[in-house]
Amino acid sequence: MDDDDDDALSDDREWSLGFLERARRDDDLEAWRFPSKAGGAPAWMDPVRVPRASALETNEGERMAFLCQVYAPVDAEASAFHRTVYVFVNGTRGGETHARGGARAFRGQLPRANAFYGWDPVAEGEAGRALTAEETATRRARCDWWDASAAATKTYPEYELVVETEERG
Repeated sequence: MDDDDDDALSDDREWSLGFLERARRDDDLEAWRFPSKAGGAPAWMDPVRVPRASALETNEGERMAFLCQVYAPVDAEASAFHRTVYVFVNGTRGGETHARGGARAFRGQLPRANAFYGWDPVAEGEAGRALTAEETATRRARCDWWDASAAATKTYPEYELVVETEERG
C-alpha cells in the first residue's frame, strides 16, 4: 500500500456496519419500532401507502422476495424524520439478482407528525395503533401480499439488522 492509499483510509468519516441477530422481543420488528431487518415480511412504515403489487413483480410477472429494510432517517429533512429503504430481489431466479430488474428498492418516509405514529416512541410493552377498517381496505387494494400473516411471502428467515458505527482515524 502506498502513501496515497494510507491517506484515503485515514479520513474522519464514520462507517456503519450491520449485523444480523435474532430479535430480543416479539415486537422488536413491528413497524412502530422502526426496525432495520432482513427477511420475513416488510414492516411497512406507512402501512397504507405500500407499493402496488405490480411494482413488486419481476419483469416476468413473478413475485419478488423481500430481502431487507433499513431505517435511515434524515435529520435535516422534516419530511424524512422517519425514512426506511426496502429492498426486494428476484427470488425465483436465485443468482440473477444482478440482471436488469433483478432487485428493486423502495423508500418510505414520514414527517414526525403523521397519522400513524405519536410524537414520542411507543413505550416498551405497549403496541402501536391498529389500522382502521378504511386504512386496511386501502392497503389491501394496493397490495396484500405482505400482511404479516402471509407466510408464503416470507422467503428468508427474519432477523434484526443491528447497526454499529465504527470511527476511522
